[in-house]
Amino acid sequence: MATAMTRAQRLATIADSVMEAGALTVHELADRFRVSRMTIYRDLAELEAAGSVWLEQGKATARRSSFTETSSDFRATLRQALKQSLCEALRPILRRGQTIMLDDSSTVRPLIAMLGGAGPITLITHSQTVALEARQHPELRLILAGGAYNRALDSYYGLTTLSVLRSLRADLCVMSTAAIQRGVLYHPLEEGTAVKATMLEQSERRVLLVDHAKFGHHATHVVARAGAFDDILVAGRPPREEMAALEELPATRVRRV
Repeated sequence: MATAMTRAQRLATIADSVMEAGALTVHELADRFRVSRMTIYRDLAELEAAGSVWLEQGKATARRSSFTETSSDFRATLRQALKQSLCEALRPILRRGQTIMLDDSSTVRPLIAMLGGAGPITLITHSQTVALEARQHPELRLILAGGAYNRALDSYYGLTTLSVLRSLRADLCVMSTAAIQRGVLYHPLEEGTAVKATMLEQSERRVLLVDHAKFGHHATHVVARAGAFDDILVAGRPPREEMAALEELPATRVRRV
């Protein structure tokens, strides 16, 4: 493991490693990252506070079901190359004049700059982070579905947000998911689930972007079944049985990128 890795990079890589393995001991992580066990304990304590792992008796376990969601800033550090490749794969379906809904998933963020270069596009979102990035692109007409502001997630939720979304119609909805297991999408927060479900209802074409670390996990609330999407783009190496569940969907195009 590169010794030049910053702490933020190490935290993101630890979270990914635990997610892929299911569980790793402090000793294993210390050896892997070439740092002291005390350093790993501090890192894991921060990841536990962020809602990414459980830490108990010297072992970090991936959080497979949670009532919380990790912060917007932390999620943005995870698997950045995979997120970029997923968004790049969307280029063929982007058109001038489209109205596009984006949720607050960190996975969709690389898409914003691409949309800015694709000509006049109307962008609808409930994410303050997405909105701030969209401000840098004058070609984008921005509609922000405000409501009750969640500071940690930097997004808006609640009845006002849902009301705004239901008053709009999009050509394309692009989102990711906190977890997917056997073709069912999950989210840890009820209010986040409601926003995603409404965006799906209000869009003509629905695209799911998902990387391998999301597979095989569940959370408290069901968002939708994978068959609700017209296209599913998958990055990384998901479990074979999870991919099989997607590839059996009769009307959904599934593609690995």
